[in-house]
Amino acid sequence: MPGPQTRRKTRSKRAAVDLVMLQGRVPEDVRESYHAAANATGVSLAYYLEKLAEYLDENNAWPAIPKPLPRAETLDLESLEASTAAA
Repeated sequence: MPGPQTRRKTRSKRAAVDLVMLQGRVPEDVRESYHAAANATGVSLAYYLEKLAEYLDENNAWPAIPKPLPRAETLDLESLEASTAAA
């Protein structure tokens, strides 16, 4: 099995100036899914995401994603009790 550097294809000859950072926090299993898909096709995660976006653009396939439901906040009673007891 080839190592990670021999499996990956090189980026197109796009200048590094054209590239920007894209970040977002996702659950670890989602991150692993994207990495697995990129590795299975032999490309970097950045290249995979770029080509995925191009595919979605070309096929007018960007889905409408509903907004997430608000999370119920949990109150840490022990910390609250400790802070009020110290006062």
